[in-house]
Amino acid sequence: MDEWKGLGSARIPANGIELSVVEHGTGPPIVFCHGFPELGFSWRHQVFALADAGFRTLTPDMRGYGGSSRPDRIDAYDMLTVCGDLVGLLDAHGLEDAIFVGHDWGASVV
Repeated sequence: MDEWKGLGSARIPANGIELSVVEHGTGPPIVFCHGFPELGFSWRHQVFALADAGFRTLTPDMRGYGGSSRPDRIDAYDMLTVCGDLVGLLDAHGLEDAIFVGHDWGASVV
């Protein structure tokens, strides 16, 4: 966990909210989307292994979780809106595409 904390996170504006995102490595981007009720931290082992293998990892706390914004309205959590968060994440980083990996709810989103 100390290694993960050492990476730090940034609050990235995306789709009208802010996502708390841990970024690590360089190279082709991989976005990890966690499930319910988890956090980006769930991907820590994969993040370090893939960064070591030459990938850039982007690991957000999804909308409503961890350090990311938590809108009050229930309709702020529909599938199109949450997918829009990931598009906004790519836009904020100037990326046209990425590899997406999801677990549980995160798999449904990607």
